[in-house]
Amino acid sequence: MIIDPKELNRLTQEAVEQGRREAEQIEREKARQREAELVMADGIIKQIPGRCVDAARARQSCAIVMTKLREGIDYVRPLGDRNYATCSEKWLVGAAKLVWDSCVGSRLQPELQFWHDGCGMDSGFNIVVHW
Repeated sequence: MIIDPKELNRLTQEAVEQGRREAEQIEREKARQREAELVMADGIIKQIPGRCVDAARARQSCAIVMTKLREGIDYVRPLGDRNYATCSEKWLVGAAKLVWDSCVGSRLQPELQFWHDGCGMDSGFNIVVHW
């Protein structure tokens, strides 16, 4: 059996370099995702004052600010949780978390409101603010 240590070193270096490139690619993708979340949240946050004013003029004390939160994108349900009619603000991620935090920071009273279509075909959560 002939083993060439130089060849093994070269292969090891190639593998290390490939791992570094893959890690950099993952970090670039995460940065793009964070930027997309910031842009989406910013667009929603800019609409909140107008939605609140419109609701107040309609004699309401609440307004929907973000609709149809998506599991796995806007919130992550803990493993094993099977109560699909509940969602916790602790589960929020991405743009939904940024919108929620902005509402809290603006002293609005956000809540996660469950909705359904009445016949069991579609349901989900909205972020609703109260004043």
